[in-house]
Amino acid sequence: AIDTSSASQGYVGATGNSSSRLKLQVTRGEQSYNYDMPGDGTPVFVPMNMGDGTYTVRVILFDGTTWVDAYGAWTTVAQTKLSVSNVTATAKGGVITVNAQISSSNTVSDTVLTVYDSNWSIVHTEAVLYKKTSFTYVPKTSGVYYFCVSAAAAGNWQNGWSAGVNVNVDQK
Repeated sequence: AIDTSSASQGYVGATGNSSSRLKLQVTRGEQSYNYDMPGDGTPVFVPMNMGDGTYTVRVILFDGTTWVDAYGAWTTVAQTKLSVSNVTATAKGGVITVNAQISSSNTVSDTVLTVYDSNWSIVHTEAVLYKKTSFTYVPKTSGVYYFCVSAAAAGNWQNGWSAGVNVNVDQK
């Protein structure tokens, strides 16, 4: 059996039962990797390490002469890369502007800003159903704040963090 439930996180798995040698074959375009599999049903997990795109995943076995499809079936799955980086927060006049770089090979479906105080308590959350790379936050009290920007694409979530920002709400 082939498990593609973690493809959005960059890996797939499979199990097989056979007295013959088994391999999990992962192919994208002209590139292909073959990974040894135990024949006792123990799962094996392997990376999808040939970049974004559509992969073919199948279990093959050695029939004594050549490698053939073990189960006469293969699975096609797409891998999505998603990253949230360069999260910066700047304070000016008691207002904090948070910016992030979000890149994805699929459409970003959700973006969330979470604001933490110096005790790591959540003091504010803003969620939107689209890609958003700039947020504004106006704190009620002076102090140090930390920001986490999270983004989702194809069911995969990634986070990016800012350094702490010291804000004096009395400075306008």
